[in-house]
Amino acid sequence: MVKLLLIGILLLQFSYAKDITFSEKRYIYAIDNEFSKNGKLFMEPQRVVLEYPQTHKKVIYTKDFIQISDEEKTESFTHEENHQYKLFFTLVIAIYNNDLEQLQENFEIKKNKEEVTLLPKEQIVSVIKKISFEKTKERLKYLTIYFQNQDRITIEQTN
Repeated sequence: MVKLLLIGILLLQFSYAKDITFSEKRYIYAIDNEFSKNGKLFMEPQRVVLEYPQTHKKVIYTKDFIQISDEEKTESFTHEENHQYKLFFTLVIAIYNNDLEQLQENFEIKKNKEEVTLLPKEQIVSVIKKISFEKTKERLKYLTIYFQNQDRITIEQTN
């Protein structure tokens, strides 16, 4: 779930549009299978919202809390209670704002022509192998997160 959220939020941050639609492909190494779904991201002045309409899942990130809801329940967390989401949203906001200084706090940044690769520093290297993305000023071409367990998630903006 954290992997999916990370990707979704990163996609939001790569576009200057207020709302973004995207397709997500998730490869699960353990079962050698790929799953696809669609989502929406909304960048609002006081919060970031990630939605998966087909599953009725929504994640809201604000400066004070993180809220995760589906058809059955809603849970809220402080940033201290859920460091993974805090790191993820910090990353997304930094990418959205092209804030390389913020990214350098948790990643080594490598650029190869149009592709940017983020190599995690020790805080998250046990989970994430690397993150690669390509974007223009206004649009995310792709974002791929490679996990240490050989899973990966690829996001492509569709609007």
